[in-house]
Amino acid sequence: VEYFCYDDSLPQSTLLDALRPPEGYALDFAVGTTYSLDLVALLTAPLAFTMFDWQDAEGRPSPDPLATLEALRRYSDRIAVFDQGRIEQIGAPQALYDAPATPFVAAFVGDNNRLHCALTGRDAGTGHARLGLPGSASPALAARCSPGLAQALDAGRAPAQALLCVRPERLALHAGAETADGRAWLAAQVADCIHQGDHWRVIARLDPALAPGAEPWLVKLPPNALPAGLAVGDRVRLGFRPDDAWAYAPGP
Repeated sequence: VEYFCYDDSLPQSTLLDALRPPEGYALDFAVGTTYSLDLVALLTAPLAFTMFDWQDAEGRPSPDPLATLEALRRYSDRIAVFDQGRIEQIGAPQALYDAPATPFVAAFVGDNNRLHCALTGRDAGTGHARLGLPGSASPALAARCSPGLAQALDAGRAPAQALLCVRPERLALHAGAETADGRAWLAAQVADCIHQGDHWRVIARLDPALAPGAEPWLVKLPPNALPAGLAVGDRVRLGFRPDDAWAYAPGP
């Protein structure tokens, strides 16, 4: 017990050394918890079993939260995402990003665009949710059904509304007319263009006549994919395919 008493004179590696499995043993499962918002503190316990040999130039655990998340991705078979004590989803890191079960997971794991829509039906062939917007010129929207929405539809309890979520890198941006390539296209106006080195971040506001009160959308484009001469204030169209978007039942 004395070994774990707080003493700021002890090296930072003390906890990691204490949690390290004995030589010849391997860890099957680890859980970390914290009452703070310190990501490094939260992940110290589970990662101690795999990161005790991952240190900075001075032999201390790296304080970089991005490096900590990368280590978590490398060493974890599955990750559990909690929201206020409730498990939202358990899965492999890639599955959490590509197929988030709830809007909370979609927003927690990476950037995410959201849009409240009317649920108009379900395609019998593809299983995609059919969605609409209040504007008179609303395009036909479709998206994959989340597990919760699919369960509600199967039980005959289809909600009137659904939440559409699309990852920024799944969006196409055209400065001209829309193309017939299987995408649904939303009219928007460019609010900002930010060069991030390996990609462009374009912030666009959806046409208020189509989606009044909608949050700004984020688009991530490769360095050479930004339309020539695109500037703030330009009218554009944002497009996505049904398999690149998710539809969720409204929250409680």
